[in-house]
Amino acid sequence: MKRSSLITILIQIFLLSALTLSSAEKNRGDAQSILSQKIKDACAVIDENIKKGGNIKKFVKTSIQMGYGACPIIKCSIKGGGDLEQIITGAIEAGATTDVVSRCAIDAGAEAKEVAYILGTVSSPGLCYILPEDQPLPQPPPPPPPISPSKF
Repeated sequence: MKRSSLITILIQIFLLSALTLSSAEKNRGDAQSILSQKIKDACAVIDENIKKGGNIKKFVKTSIQMGYGACPIIKCSIKGGGDLEQIITGAIEAGATTDVVSRCAIDAGAEAKEVAYILGTVSSPGLCYILPEDQPLPQPPPPPPPISPSKF
């Protein structure tokens, strides 16, 4: 009797875990389809604004700041025919890192040299280099003040 009840319990546990796994996968699939639809909607808005000749930088920046992934937004903007400089500038201003921007832009079909040039011209605060010949020469410290003999 004990053996059959143990087998029954194990079968029930197996079935219960299989059901919960299938519902978790279904929920994950639903979430992915919702996210995919939201990205498609954002890309449709960006494509529409590209066709109208709008400022694509603003839409890229806003989309990324709203929480959309930088890569899908960059890719659909480039594939839609947007100005590469505006796309890259908008993504950088929204907080995307240069490695993500370059990888996604190149994956979307942009030329690597053009992407590198634009990334080099986008100013990043705190990233500057002063050539050694442009730096002012250090000045020697001023001489110490004279010492009065009355203080001995």
